[in-house]
Amino acid sequence: MDKDYILVDAQFFFAPMDESEPMGKAISISFLDKYPSFSHKEEILQNFEQNGLVLLDYEITYRPLKQNDDLAPYNVTKH
Repeated sequence: MDKDYILVDAQFFFAPMDESEPMGKAISISFLDKYPSFSHKEEILQNFEQNGLVLLDYEITYRPLKQNDDLAPYNVTKH
């Protein structure tokens, strides 16, 4: 795997969609991103906005890939 990639664990917290919803939603995702541009994170944030979600906060943890990381769940392809 190219050293230009980094593993990202992210939690996103959203405002309620309407007044009947007492609390907003939270999602957790893990993905690979290109370092140092973090372009995939930017795409995800834009997607939230385009779908009418109001992002209140997020927490992101980055770490380098390790030789023994199982990348199968990330559907990694080389271009």
